[in-house]
Amino acid sequence: ETIVRLLRRLAKTIGTLGYSQEAVELLTTAREGIAANDLQSTREAIYVEAVLGLMLLGDYRFDAVIETLEPLLPRLEATFGPNDQEVVAAMVNLATAWEGMGNQDKCLQLRTDAVNRGVAGLDPSDPVLTIARENLATSFIQYGRYQEAHDNLAPLVAELRTRFGENHMQTLIAETALADCEFALGYHDSGLKRQHNVVERMSGRLGASHPDTMTAFSSLANYYWRLGNLEKSIPMYREVVDVWEQKFGRDHPETLTNIANLGVNVFQSGDVPQSIELFEEVYGHEAAEQRHAWVGPFLLQAYVQNGRIHDAEKILDDVVADQRETCPAESLNLASQLATCALALVNSELADRAEPLLVEVLAIRQSQAPDAWSTFNTQSMLGGVLLGRGDHANAEPLLRQGYEGMRRREASIPLQARARLNEAVQRLVALCEATERQTEAEQWKAVLAESDEPNRGKSD
Repeated sequence: ETIVRLLRRLAKTIGTLGYSQEAVELLTTAREGIAANDLQSTREAIYVEAVLGLMLLGDYRFDAVIETLEPLLPRLEATFGPNDQEVVAAMVNLATAWEGMGNQDKCLQLRTDAVNRGVAGLDPSDPVLTIARENLATSFIQYGRYQEAHDNLAPLVAELRTRFGENHMQTLIAETALADCEFALGYHDSGLKRQHNVVERMSGRLGASHPDTMTAFSSLANYYWRLGNLEKSIPMYREVVDVWEQKFGRDHPETLTNIANLGVNVFQSGDVPQSIELFEEVYGHEAAEQRHAWVGPFLLQAYVQNGRIHDAEKILDDVVADQRETCPAESLNLASQLATCALALVNSELADRAEPLLVEVLAIRQSQAPDAWSTFNTQSMLGGVLLGRGDHANAEPLLRQGYEGMRRREASIPLQARARLNEAVQRLVALCEATERQTEAEQWKAVLAESDEPNRGKSD
């Protein structure tokens, strides 16, 4: 048992230094020692499993984290009590694994439970509770609850700066989330400035090529992408890919994630052939995980835009099936992914395949996000498909309601998706021309001419 304890402590130490894979190997050896010496019922065996879950998380092996920590939670609760630090920490790590697998609902449920247990059983200054609070705010961000996240994070950041200093990792992680909130709430300058500062401080503390620094740098690249500044975001994403490849190899899941992110940026810059190369490298890769399923809809889009309809049709069923396997049924995540698939199809020879997807997406969004701009965009897209097959009577109310709903919510439409509003107007022009209402068609063309928003690529 002493040897197992030493292996666990050594694994945790080297894992903290960024050598997660080596830490997992040590813990696997510790596991073998536990089994060989019949130590499964000891506390040390429980500690080994908990640390293994953490190290697997550091190696981005989310499915293995879930396999390790889900059966461990009841043992932790029985051994230490429901609100113990070990229980809360395991829940925090398990939630992050579910997030990595794309299950935001499960992630939010676990993070909420972890914070509630931490508040009930831990000291307010406990670092595990701090991480739980940070992560819950991150989930609020994932669900678009930015003000709620901001209201939780702003006092937490001030508290962490006072308690630990501005360069402590917990402070830096919380500030990254706060920058995301500021950016999403429209305070772009503040969010950019804060994230630039976080990257500089993290680089000084950990080094420019440390995975945490690169993750923060990738977030900064994402902000520039969301602003439509591809001249900045593309070279930043190339740098991220290069660093991850040098550190973990081209086939590492996190390298693949960043290759796909680069692909999105390149696609929206207009270099569709190169984006296809990047998407194809990730889609179907043997090292790809469920969290990479979102790449399929983008590859579908790129194929269609490049005129490769046969290739798009060949992968369509598999891409849709991947989204259903990855996202919870009837969830907003599933709706978003299916909408991206449909967006690729609506103006192609495969438009008829978009209709059932859009009907499903609209039902989900009207039920769960009736006031979101994307719900009205779905109405317009579905109306466009009906218009394309000559069903003018059913298309018209969808097209009008879709446009009006988007127009009233224009301020909430992300910059990279503003082209959707123009597309809604274009469909109304097409409707009026198809029904020989030329005067009204000219009025809609005038609305279109007034808009100076560039098409920043396909993003729903």
